[in-house]
Parts: sequence; C-alpha cells; structure tokens
Amino acid sequence: MGINTLTLTMLILMIGMLVDDAIVTSESIYAFREKGIDPQEASVEGRAAVAGPVIVSSLTTILAFAPMIFLGGLEGKFLWYIPAMVALLLSASLFECQFMLPSHLAHGGKKPLRPKQWFSRVQRLYDRYILKMVRWRYVTIMTFALGFLGIVVFGVLTLKFNLYPETDIDTFNVKVELPEGASFEYTAEKVTALEKMVRDAVPEEELLNIATKIGQHNTDIYGAAEGRNPGWALLTVYMLPQGQRKVNSNDIIAKLRRQFKSLKGFQSLQVEPLKDTPVAGKPVELELIGSDSGRFDLADLIIDYLKEYPGVTEVWTSYKTGKDIVELRLDHTALSSRGLTTADVTRGVRVAFDGIIVDEHQTVEEVIRYRMQFRPQEKGKLETLKNLVIVNDKGQAIPIRGFAETEARPGQANIKHYLGQRSVTVYADINRKMVDVTKINADVANFIEEENLLHRFPGIRVWFGGELEQQKAALGNVQFALLICVITILFVLVILFNSLTQPFLIMIVIPFGMSGIIIGFSLQGIEMSMLALIGVLGLIGVLVNDSLVMVASLNRLKLAKGTDPNKRVRFLSEQEISDGASQRLRPIVITSLTTCAGLFPTAYGIAGSNPFITPMVMAMFWGILFGTLMSLILLPCLYASEQDMRKVFRKVFRLK
Repeated sequence: MGINTLTLTMLILMIGMLVDDAIVTSESIYAFREKGIDPQEASVEGRAAVAGPVIVSSLTTILAFAPMIFLGGLEGKFLWYIPAMVALLLSASLFECQFMLPSHLAHGGKKPLRPKQWFSRVQRLYDRYILKMVRWRYVTIMTFALGFLGIVVFGVLTLKFNLYPETDIDTFNVKVELPEGASFEYTAEKVTALEKMVRDAVPEEELLNIATKIGQHNTDIYGAAEGRNPGWALLTVYMLPQGQRKVNSNDIIAKLRRQFKSLKGFQSLQVEPLKDTPVAGKPVELELIGSDSGRFDLADLIIDYLKEYPGVTEVWTSYKTGKDIVELRLDHTALSSRGLTTADVTRGVRVAFDGIIVDEHQTVEEVIRYRMQFRPQEKGKLETLKNLVIVNDKGQAIPIRGFAETEARPGQANIKHYLGQRSVTVYADINRKMVDVTKINADVANFIEEENLLHRFPGIRVWFGGELEQQKAALGNVQFALLICVITILFVLVILFNSLTQPFLIMIVIPFGMSGIIIGFSLQGIEMSMLALIGVLGLIGVLVNDSLVMVASLNRLKLAKGTDPNKRVRFLSEQEISDGASQRLRPIVITSLTTCAGLFPTAYGIAGSNPFITPMVMAMFWGILFGTLMSLILLPCLYASEQDMRKVFRKVFRLK
C-alpha cells in the first residue's frame, strides 16, 4: 500500500508529539543525576517518578483523537486512520521511553551532571516571576479570565466558519454542454476554442497539461455517471503543484467564469476545482420533490432569484435535455366514433415502430425470427407517425391524424428520484468571500416563503441539501465527539490524581489554550473549517500533557512534606509552589518547542503543504503556543487557589 500526501503529512506533524514522553522521562532521569545519584539508580528513580503522568499523558492524547473514529458522514470515512495512526505511534513511543530509554541512559557515564548555568538563570527568573503571580493569584486569574473573554468577543466579530473553505488546488475541470443535437465533430470544434481560452488564462510556465474528453463529463469520483451525449465534454486542467507556481488557481477559475458568461452557443459551462477532500455537495443544493411538472417552473423562479443574488458565481439544475418526446393528444369523441380505443392506438403505434414478430424459422444452429416494422429511415421521422393508420374492429384503416394531434417537445436525458418521487435539483456555487453557505440558504428559504411558492405549487416539497446538510451533520458529530473526549479524559485524570478537583484545574487550561487558535486564525484571516475543529480535538490531549506534568510534580512535593498531626497531607506554601513550577519549566518548554517544531513546517507550508490538513495543524500549533503559557503561569495560580478552597472546606468541616 502506498503512502499518500495526507499520510506523509501526518507522520511529519507526529514527530514533535512522539518525543514528548521521551523528553519528560529523560529530563526526570537527568534531574536525579544532577543530584549526584548513580546513573542506574537515577534511571530507575527518574522513570518511576514520572511514569504515571507519562502513561496518562499518552493515553489522554490517544483519547483526544479517538472520537474521530466515530465521526459520521464523509469526514469519518476520510479521517478514521488518523486516530489509528496516533494510537500506534504513541503506544510505540510509550514502550520505548518506559523500557528502553532508561536502560540507555543508565550507561551514560559515571560523572555527576551539573545544571546548565544559562538555564539555571532562566529558572531563577521564572521562579521570581511566578512567585509574584501566585501571591497575587486571584488578580492573575481574573486578568486571564478578562483577557479570555475579550479574545472570545474578538473571535466572534472576526472569525468565520466555513466547512470546506476555498484552497489553492492543482487541478480543475471545465464541464461543457452544447444544445441537444450537437454532433461529435461540432463539440470537438467548440472544445478546441475553449482549450485555447484556458491556455491564454493559465500562464504557460504554470501549466502541465490539459486533458479533453468528448461524449461525457463525469467529475464526481464518488457518484454515479451522468450519462453520455455527443454534445458534452470535459476539460481537465493540470497545473504545477503548490509551492512551485506563483498564480492561485482560484483566481484563474474566477477569471474563466467571467469569460465564459459572455460566450454564446453553449447550454452550460461550469468550472469546478478538483479537491482532494470529501465531497461536500454544493453551497446551494435544493431538491424540488414532486411528480408534478410544476417543479420545473419552481426551479426557474429560484434560478432567477439566485442569478441576481450578490456573490453567486454559477447556477444550474440537474435537468439534462435528452431526445425529443412526441406526444399524441387524442380526441376521445372522434376516437369512439371510429370504433377505436386508446389501447388500439397504443398497440398500433408500438407495432409500427417497435415491430412485431410475424414468423420464425428453426435451423440446425438457431431460431430465425422475422419482424415486421418500419424501415430505420422512416422510423425517425415525425411524418411517419402522422401518416400512420390504425385498423379498427371492422377492418377499416383509420388515419391517426383524424383523431389525434402530435406535439414534439424536448425530453429529459435522465429522471431523478428522491424517496420514490421525481425531483429536480437546483445548484449554485458562490464566492465565499462575499457570502457564506448558511446565509445564502437562509435567504433562499425566506424568498420561497415570502413569495408563497409552496402554496402556488402545492404538489412540490423543498429540501435543502448539499453542503448545508453536511455542515449540520458534521457539527453535530464534532460536538458529540468533543463531549466524549472531555468526559473520557476527565475520568482518566480522576483515577490518576484520586481527586475530583485537580482534574478540573487541568481541564480549565484547555479553553484558555484555545484562545490562541482564535487569535492565530483571526489575525491571519483563516476560516474555521471542519478540519480545524478536528485539530481542536487533538489539541485537547496535547494541552493536558503539560498541565498534567505540572500538577503531578506539585503533588509529589506535597506528599514529600508529610502529614500534619491530624494525618492530613500538608499544603504547599506559595514559595514551594513556585519552586515546584520552576522545576517543571525545562520539560514543559522542551516538549512544547519540539511539538511546535514538528507542526510549524506543515502549518506554514515549508517544503510543501497539504491545504486539506493545514487548518488542523495550524489549530494545534497556535493552541500549543498559548497553552504552554497557561500551564506555566495560570496553572500554578489555579493550584494555589484550589488549596485555598480545601482550607476553607476544612475549617467549615471543623465548625460542624
């Protein structure tokens, strides 16, 4: 099985996460070495000191990604292997740092290690700073809370949500439909002219190739074929990969759409980007359901409205013109007076054009049947039908023109059904910089209601599908996955700390860390997409890791103090909390830097990028940056506040 671009990108961004467990374990071992302890004993004691937090941190990261397995719709089918990959890689990393790494470090030499002077100065500086924050902890917590509230308001005003935002892609299609009756040769001639326009629009040095197909225009690799027609064609334009060209494919697509609007002689011309993402449907996709032919009139009214709507780039329907249909309008009075019935006419027309077997001859090898019917050149003419005669029960030949009128009208190439009823679908593409999916669908719904269209066409039902439908389903799935993620991580933390309050200290850091996503996306003008929300799920596990290491270290200091006369664990002083936090400065900073170093190249397209996965990586990158600050500054203050609450509860309990 080959490795695709998305898998390779995930492997790159996982590099930073893989070394976290090893960094925490090795840092703990070297901390014991710095105290003058023998390397072998330091390896055993150092590993044991952080074994619980390291195991739980890997487990929480796996749990954070695990809900992606249960995502429904196309996202779930497309992204299921990401949590599987995370689980396998982190499990292997955990095994290595628990069983192999201590053995390697135990043979690292007998000389005692000395702390780096420059980092010792950084630790002392951080110790003095965090001591002030802990002493003024309630002011610090309130400052962070007000800042977080301001960031949320800023995000509400500036941050946009878009399920699948427009990204620069390497390939796009031009779907061509000529009026019914166009020959293969005529279509080839028109397509040649279109190809010249495309080559003029795309710089020659940016273009790889243009592939042309005539007779079909299937573009949905996940859907059914649209059929064949000599008047249909498909141009597939291949450009240089991203990073190797200067032009943006979306600018070229917008330019071609403007040029195509002025072209004559085409029934339809559509430019569609070929994205390597799950098929999300169109921004506007209305199913007009009902066997009543009024669905076509309703579709025309909605199309006229969308054509005038600002930001709409293309509008079309699922209706495809097929071969002409000839209708016979019978005069039943004249039909009865001539001794004929509707069944007689139907049978006579079928026999004349489809033929009837009048005899058969058996040979040694096969049966030869003789069919009586019109000659092929006569069957294709309307005059043949008009001159057809029907024999009544008296043996009289009655011309069909004496009791019926013929009418020819265009037929449908295919007939769509929705839940057993005929339907026609209205599609529209939009400029996402001018209008979003939710707004345009809401405006179309208001137009239908204000114009009372459903009362004018009572046999028609309207269903809003496409990207809007998938957006609602995907948001519901993400909310459920987020809930499961938080509950499972909280449950694991309760088991680790044997406490109901300390896990909430760690979980409180998560929304503060997410403020970095709001700032990063808003300042860079990045839309909050579905993949960015999935990145938030992964970010939860990463943010928990640093906070978990901090709280576990402070708890060990508390246990080392022993108990008071009432056999209760003593509380840490403000100085002891700041000293404990400074001891965790090195592993927290190193793990955050290595994770960000693994995410940064993918987030900003250094040495290549994948526009589909970039929002997810970008969310994790900015979230970790801010989450590290929360773990180093806010968490010690929250820990001291939690001790204050415990002291108050003890006093209240004693009063009782």
